[in-house]
Amino acid sequence: MKVRWADGKRACSYLSELLDFVHGTGRRISAIRALRYEDLRLDVEPYRAIRWPAATDKQGGETTAPITPTVRAALDRILADTVTP
Repeated sequence: MKVRWADGKRACSYLSELLDFVHGTGRRISAIRALRYEDLRLDVEPYRAIRWPAATDKQGGETTAPITPTVRAALDRILADTVTP
């Protein structure tokens, strides 16, 4: 994540993480942007999985797919910055 200051305000860019997701999952950016925390399957080993809702799939089918270590690393960077359990 890159942090930039614009007019004294913090602006976060997750472009590198987004591109890691696109490359590692093969999904469209719009499908990735529509993901919610509830779609993450953090209990599935070894790297976890993502439930892709039917609403974001061109074929209209819900799927659950494991993620790669690269996608997991990007996910960890995002979660460390945004999620407070």
